[in-house]
Amino acid sequence: MPIATYLHSAQALLAAWGGFQSAIAITRLQTYESASEKLAEWSSEAARQLHKTRTTQASGALGFLFSFAASVFLATSDPTDRNSVLASPFLRYNAAPTMVIALLLARTHMRNYWAPRGDGKKVGWKPPIKMMEDYNEAQRRTENIMVILEACAYSWMVAAVIVFFGW
Repeated sequence: MPIATYLHSAQALLAAWGGFQSAIAITRLQTYESASEKLAEWSSEAARQLHKTRTTQASGALGFLFSFAASVFLATSDPTDRNSVLASPFLRYNAAPTMVIALLLARTHMRNYWAPRGDGKKVGWKPPIKMMEDYNEAQRRTENIMVILEACAYSWMVAAVIVFFGW
């Protein structure tokens, strides 16, 4: 079995772990959804914050979903099957750079909202809020999500090199 198959399998596991973290963060944030929506009716800033929270969490989740799907497809498809359009060299060569760009865009989108200051990894400027443990847990999970998105992007960079050299 080529090295790429093992790498894509590991990528699928990493993306699944990221998706799990993302699901927990989104579930925790949904605890405060109705209160946030009521507040957003009265405050444009609250509406903006709610929108950014939703879109950033969705971009992370979609990044993991696409990474998982691409890595499972590449790990299980036969590159020597000439009858399959899905096994085309064009798709195999372009999957990795496309995923690197998509994952880094998702991570940047999340970082710009959740961790715009400091090292860009810690959600430090949003301090933990007393009596809102689910929100605080969602913040911690969001930090994990950004790290996992970055790791997924690096794994796709490695995949690009491996596919390029045909290992």
